[in-house]
Parts: sequence; structure tokens; C-alpha cells
Amino acid sequence: MSLVSLTAQAEDIQLMILNQDSLPVPYAQVRLENGSGLVADIQGRVALPHSFKEQVVTVKAIGYTITQIRLESSPQQRIILKEDPKQLDEVVISATRTSRFIDDIPMPVTIINQEMIRQSGALRLSDVLREQASLQLTGDHGVSVQMQGLSSDYVLILLDGEPLIGRTAGTFDLERIAVANIERIEIIKGPSSSLYGSEAMAGVINIITKDQKGKQIGIQSRYRSFNTLDLGATVDLNGEKTDLSVFLNRYRTDGFDLNPSLPGQTAAAYKAYTLQTKFGYKFSDKLRFTLALRGYQERQQNELASIVNGEVIGLRTTGRQTDFNINPVVSFTPSSDLTITYRNYLTGYETLVKTWDEFDNVSSDPFNQTLNRNEIQTDWQWQKNHLSSIGIGYLSESVDALRYEGLTRFDAFYLFGQHQWTQDRSSLVLGFRWDQHSQYGQRLSPKASYQYNISKNLNYKVSIGGGFKAPDFRQLLLNFNNAAVGYYVFGNQRLQEGVEMLQDRGLISQILIDPSTFGQLEAESSLSLNTGFTWQKERFKVSTNFFYNDINNLIETLPFATLNNRQQAFTYRNVSSVFTTGLELESSYQWRAFNFNLGYMYLEAKDREVLNAVREGQYFRVNTSNYGGLFNRSRHNANLKISYLNNAHDFDISLRGLYRGRFGFADLNGNLILDMDQEYAPGLFSLNASASKTFNDNLRLEIGANNLLNQVIRQDPTNPGRLLYVGISYQLTK
Repeated sequence: MSLVSLTAQAEDIQLMILNQDSLPVPYAQVRLENGSGLVADIQGRVALPHSFKEQVVTVKAIGYTITQIRLESSPQQRIILKEDPKQLDEVVISATRTSRFIDDIPMPVTIINQEMIRQSGALRLSDVLREQASLQLTGDHGVSVQMQGLSSDYVLILLDGEPLIGRTAGTFDLERIAVANIERIEIIKGPSSSLYGSEAMAGVINIITKDQKGKQIGIQSRYRSFNTLDLGATVDLNGEKTDLSVFLNRYRTDGFDLNPSLPGQTAAAYKAYTLQTKFGYKFSDKLRFTLALRGYQERQQNELASIVNGEVIGLRTTGRQTDFNINPVVSFTPSSDLTITYRNYLTGYETLVKTWDEFDNVSSDPFNQTLNRNEIQTDWQWQKNHLSSIGIGYLSESVDALRYEGLTRFDAFYLFGQHQWTQDRSSLVLGFRWDQHSQYGQRLSPKASYQYNISKNLNYKVSIGGGFKAPDFRQLLLNFNNAAVGYYVFGNQRLQEGVEMLQDRGLISQILIDPSTFGQLEAESSLSLNTGFTWQKERFKVSTNFFYNDINNLIETLPFATLNNRQQAFTYRNVSSVFTTGLELESSYQWRAFNFNLGYMYLEAKDREVLNAVREGQYFRVNTSNYGGLFNRSRHNANLKISYLNNAHDFDISLRGLYRGRFGFADLNGNLILDMDQEYAPGLFSLNASASKTFNDNLRLEIGANNLLNQVIRQDPTNPGRLLYVGISYQLTK
């Protein structure tokens, strides 16, 4: 919606927008029938031309029910807005780091609210994201997510706006996040490096936890297939000046096995515990302090089999991973148009993996990563349609592990700025971020987004931005030997000494690529375009988004030598550029108590260097029509959701169909590209259903099934087959 300030004239209609306590609602937004709009001042006042009498206008403000009224001829009118915390689901924070309505965000945004999370039967974050057509989940070092064809390395995962660390081979395992206390999930598509820096090249997933009001206690439990039990409890003690929320969760599962003929399980049995608390204190109307704490611990065990020189060796493993977050925030609002926020964020991630062979010889692999960030952000509403933000920060990140030599550390200083300009029928967001990094030097990431309201039902959005991803510790400093299998991996800066060590031990049989030609790793960079239309009329809405991502200096893993045991030694280098392009479609329709939602994504993801080589005939019997592009990407993804909500009897039913098209899985002919039908994993259709009933507003029972048709393919280790579950929750509210 576009906003414009008008000067009140004598014949104007004077609106006074108030809450239920007769207090003014500052900067409430008023939409006119012609699609244009106005914004109230700090006293909740707005002036409309007398010619608008008897027309219907829409009034909305953050935290209040959207209200439609027909204007009267009276020169002064009062509009009372009803508070509605659920309406906050329509507010987006991640896209601009300021609160804005989703209709006013000039970039592709998806919001997953509490109702969607509950209907999915989700226990962990992966369960929720799996039902999004615009995302693809993969099983590489845990359950990870792809966005617009870009892998998990390029998707930044935030918890209440702060980054979560602890990636294995670049993958953040989504199973680490419980969902019972999630308020909503914001998915921002396209590079967000202008606000969040490295790892946000593909986009951002911000997990926003619940911020309850009042005093209440709730307990939840859900049991599902594979002896999986999820227990949770929430406690909220909130007063006039003090807020306190506590969330506890215990999760256990026996795991599952898709190949019983081999030792061990596809997904190991494990137990996980989560503790999260939020504390807030309001010193005055101008000064507020909040402190968020989170702790997570997981323990697992499994059995494996390794083959060395043709001999099968049984292995037994145990693992422990722990992470914590500490996030104090001070917010100072000296005036209604100025806010200064200081944030400190300390997070740590630790793992310890122990492996026993059949002779009880044990090896340990400890890993410890920490990140500390200090940041100040200033937001200045210097006119009603101009909001400027500027921030400055410093972060340090360190890793201590046997696989690296000693304690390694990165430091970075950054500066970011953003301006949001809203006019009559359009809005513009301009932003940048400048980083000075101790390893890869300076980096500037710009972004521009624009929205134009063609009519009251149709708007157009376009967003262009640059992103970057710095080489991580693994790619620069890794010194790793898998003793069970017999391969080596060296970071780019450890390559020369690694080659010398292997040669001294007489382990190399052939050098495949001269290590001296690799050079120093450069940061990966991208240029991205997102553009599309949104059409909405009454209860029907359709959104389209075309995207194109161009990535340069892509860092890839490749072998540089063959060893005497026929294994290989690997390293990292900038070797190619890729592009991903496609179309996303989201539509929804509400008919009586039914809601219909349809999502679809078409994707092309290819290596430009390989594509050029194919065109030049460098690959035998490969042409542009049978070159399939990057592995593990589906060209077609779709979902269809039908839900029924009966408010009179407090029950709901949901039926959801999910389709993932075929995807490249293996290189069978040894040419290192996807070009044969046999190299594809088949497509998969999953049918999910759920139903719930609420009694006396406090007790809720639920039952459901995911993957009702029990569709399983061996190439997807994240899919265990049919999952049945039952759940119960009880809310004791004062």
C-alpha cells in the first residue's frame, strides 16, 4: 500500500484513529477505494477530502484488527481499532529489519504462521519447510534446505533475527530446531547480503518465536511413528513492566533404516533437549531491555561398516552436539520518530564424535565454534513517507578442532544502510552493506527493491541485489583424514603442506591437477533479479515471481590426487560459475469455511562452463537438451492444500498434497555431469492429512498422517515413509 500525507483543509473530513482505551494509534494506515492511501500522524489523526464522504476505507495498524468503514458526512469522525495479536502474522521484520506489512514489502516474501505449522504436524523445522513448494529439502549431512536452486550454504538461518551457526560441510541441520514455540517463519527470497552479510546469497529464513502476553502455562505432547515422542511446556509471566517466557522441549526418536541389509541406520536414534527463555523489562516508554537465551543438546548413537582393502570393518559411533545463544538488546526511543537499538549476540556450537572399531580402538573428533557480534542500529522516520536505517557492527568467529591446526579466527567490521521511501502508489527500498573481513578483504553488497500499485487489486514488484559468501574455515583451513575410508581433505591454505605430507609418506600414486595452479580462494558473489505481480480481490490472491541468480567464483570440492589405496585427496578452489532461474507461483482462495492454497516452482540450475562446453561438442553424445544441470535439483515442485475450519464446533481438517519432480542423483558414466535418464531419482508425491478438535478453549486433541501413500525412494534419506501421529495440548490461562 502506498501512503501520502495531505494537509487538512477546512472542508476536510477529520478522522481520529483510537484504540479500545481511547488512546491514539500513531501512523495508522488508511487505504482509499482508488488504491492510494494516507497515514495518520503521531496523534492518530488523518484528513480526507470531503469528496470521499460515504466511500469505504480500510484502516490497519500493527497489532490491530484490519477495519473497514463507510465514511459519514460529519467533519469529525472517530474510528476505534480492536487489538488483535494474531494480526501480527501479516507483519514482516526480516525483509527490511523494520516492521512492515507484507503488502508493503517490494520483494518476494512468504510467511508461515502458527496455523500452518500446526496443520503440518511438524515437530522439527524440517517438517514445516518440507511443505513449501518454493523450497527443496535434501539429506546432505542432516536435513538441509535449498532456495531458488541454491544449496544450504547460501541460505542464512536466523532465530529471532540472529544467525544460527554450526554447519557440517556447509549444511545447517534443520532437525536442531523445535517448532512448538514458533510464532511464525519469514522466508525472504533473493540475496539479503545488504542487510545480513555472508551466507545470505540465496535468501533468509527467520524463525520468530512466540512472545505471549498475560500469564499462562501450556503443555504439549505428540507421539508418532518410529517411537518418536515430543514433549513441550511453555510458561509466560508477563506484567506491566516485566515479561518472562520459558519454553522447554524434549524430543526422542528411534530413527529409521531404509536399507536393513547394511549395518547401522539411515537416521540414527537420538535424544534432544531445548531450553529457551525471553526476559524483557520496560524502564520507561522510551527505554526497554530484553534478554533471549537458548540452549540445545543432542545425543545420538549408530553403527557403521567400512571397507578397507576389501575387508569389512564394523564401527560404532556416539555423538553429542550442543549449541547456545545469548542475545541482550537495549532499545531507546528518544522521540516517536527515532529508535536506537544495541544488540549483542554470543553463540557457540560444539560437537564430539567418538568412533570405536571392532577391536575397541577409539578415535575422537571434537569441534568447537563460537561467534560474537556487537551492533548498533538507528531507525529515523524523518518524514511520514521516509524511513532511514543505518547500522554498524563488529563480529569475531573462531573454530577449535583437531581437523584444523590450532585455534583459527576470523574478524569482520561492517556498515549497512537502508532507506524506505513510500509514495502515492509506489514504494522504494534502497540498501547497501560494506564488509571488511580479515580473510577476504572488502565487499560491497547493494540492493534495490520497488513496488508499484497498478490498481487497488494489482501490484508489481521488482528486486535487484548483490550477494556474497566468504570462504569458511572448512574451505580454507581443513586438514582432515577419514581413517576408516582412507581419503584426505585439505583446505585451500593447507594444500601445499598437505601435498608435501602425502608425498613424504609415499601415499600418492598420481597427481591429477597441479596444486600450484589453484591460487587463493576468493569470496563467491552473486547478482540476483526477482520480479512479479500480485493480484488480490476479496478472498482470492495470486502471486508470481520470476527469479534469476548468477553466481561467480563458485567454490567447489574436487580431487587433486589419487592415493595408493585408490581413494583420493580433495581440496577447494574457485572453478566455475552457475546460474539458477525459474518461476514461483502462490495462490489462495477462501470459500466459506474452506481455504485452498496452490504453490508451484519451475527451476533451471546449470553450470555455465559445462553448458558452454556442451554447446561446443566437448562431451560425447551430450547436447543442451539432455544436459540436466546441477545435481539434486528438481525442475518441478508443487503443493496443494485444502483446509476446513469450523469455528462453531472448534475443529479443523487439513489435506495436503506435495510433489517433488525427479532430480539428478549420481554420475554413472564418469563424465561428472548429469546427462542420462539412469542418473535421475524418480519424482515423489506425498499426501498428508491432519485433524484437530479444541475443547473449552484449553484442551486440543489432534491426529494426523504424513506420506499416507508410503512413497519412498532410496535416493532421499530424509524420507522415512508413512508417519502417523497423535497429539494433545493443554493451556492453563489466567
